[in-house]
Amino acid sequence: MQNAIDGIIYDTETATLLARDANYDDLSRPFAYTELYRSPKGHYFKAKTLSLMPPSTELARLSLEEAIKEFNALPNRLYDFREAFPDAEFADA
Repeated sequence: MQNAIDGIIYDTETATLLARDANYDDLSRPFAYTELYRSPKGHYFKAKTLSLMPPSTELARLSLEEAIKEFNALPNRLYDFREAFPDAEFADA
């Protein structure tokens, strides 16, 4: 899925999937699910899919802070925090 937002093309095929909802693989039930991505150039965005027939997906650009909040809220993380946000500077607790 591709979408241009504010002059930047966001593409789920070329971006890295960082995290997603728990029920992402069952489109037979009526619900929405979210996936969080990082583009090859480090832009964050989310894809929200509504499991209508046919499914409908919307892409939305996220700031770093919004992406971190989304990452922390999604249960299925494919990377640890530092891998998901390599350019973020945070101190260890």
